[in-house]
Amino acid sequence: MDAQPNPPDQGPHADRVEGRPEGRLVMTDNQDARMNLLEPAQALGHLPPFDRLPEGLLARAVAALDLVYAPRGERLAEGGDPAGGMWLIVKGVVRECGGSDGDVLHGSGEAVGAPGLLRGSHPCALEVEEELIAHWLPAHVFHELGEQHPAFLNFYREDLETKRRARSEAGERGALTMLLHTSLSEVTLQPLSHLRAPVTLRDAARVLHADGAKALLVEDETLGFGMLTQSDVVAALAESDDPGAVLEAHRPLVALEDSDDLFAALQLMLRHHISQLVVWRADGSAGLVRQKDILSLVASHAPLLDREIERAARIDDLLEFGVHLVELVRGLHGRGVRARHVSGWVSELNAKLYAKAWGLVAPAGLLEDSCLFLMGSEGRGEQLLRTDQDNGLLLAAGADEAAAGEAAGRLVEALEQLGLPRCPGGIMASNPLWRMTPGAMERDIARCVEQPDGEALLRLAMLADARVVAGRPDLL
Repeated sequence: MDAQPNPPDQGPHADRVEGRPEGRLVMTDNQDARMNLLEPAQALGHLPPFDRLPEGLLARAVAALDLVYAPRGERLAEGGDPAGGMWLIVKGVVRECGGSDGDVLHGSGEAVGAPGLLRGSHPCALEVEEELIAHWLPAHVFHELGEQHPAFLNFYREDLETKRRARSEAGERGALTMLLHTSLSEVTLQPLSHLRAPVTLRDAARVLHADGAKALLVEDETLGFGMLTQSDVVAALAESDDPGAVLEAHRPLVALEDSDDLFAALQLMLRHHISQLVVWRADGSAGLVRQKDILSLVASHAPLLDREIERAARIDDLLEFGVHLVELVRGLHGRGVRARHVSGWVSELNAKLYAKAWGLVAPAGLLEDSCLFLMGSEGRGEQLLRTDQDNGLLLAAGADEAAAGEAAGRLVEALEQLGLPRCPGGIMASNPLWRMTPGAMERDIARCVEQPDGEALLRLAMLADARVVAGRPDLL
């Protein structure tokens, strides 16, 4: 839009207001036809926080406005310049250059310059990206409005605080993502002693004490590597007075390479219900990484949900688990952690939830004579959001089928209470079709193979994803 000269009945400086940018007054021949935003009352009447001002203060603001123009490429302000006022954009685009949020564009209906007014100087340069028409509000009027109506200034202060928090959260997201994907080679590992089998009680105690280690790697030419912990040694001492007693190491060894990341370590610990695992270094040596060391780094981001499950003494104790799990998923996913990693962790936690729930509702004898398994996305370990239940139950020979049916019903009801809806297709342990002995399952699979109709194929597909979460794995 072409700028017009000052009207002839005014002096050359009649339009100047203290602090106002010079040489940008717009006077046009067809102002009445301009968009409503050209009218000061219309512009402020729909722009927060001006639209919340008392009528008298709004009139004061409207009276103080000047209509200004600036061509593309013109700098309205440089970073560090004193803030003389703010621009309420009618038409065009203004770019904040090199601010803390990077370059930010502002368009029609937005205000530019408020941060500078709050600070006294502009935090970054303001440049016209597209030909600008704007209302100019002088700084002294801005502060006058704030003094007489504190909510006016609070609006802009809260906006700055929101942006500050957003920047902080973005930084946290990046930091957590980097942390979770940190290679184990960059983590300080706990010392791990090393002995060849056979290892006696005396040998284990002596080496652990000398090395200041919490665990011992046991190498056997036939069985491979295993591990003994300090707790194993203490337990052995409580059971035997013979220092020459040979200790049996835990096998198979749960281990990762030091090229794996922290997230993989946490997921593996959850899967095997352990609190530490062996890490093989590139040079062939080994160290120990502990769950508590990793989780202490991310404790503010990821609740220790596995501990929450373990502490539960009744179903009601698990009611908050679903809420915390959703928070975990949102937090990790929002921080850029890969969906496959999040789904893996969620699946491991849900598996622990199923196992705990089954342990709370099933009689002790049934726990020893059954195998609870999951199917579908839960079985595949691909669960990101909580889906409906897909579970089944296998019973050992001689198991109390009536008690199993009652316990399975309680399980499905408990899981529903915990936020896992019933399967519309009835693929649940409470359904006799999904509660059987291994022999009955073998016959059922054979029938499905011989008569592969739609229902049979679906049944086979579900069973193909089966994953044991509680009880006897040998039954599946």
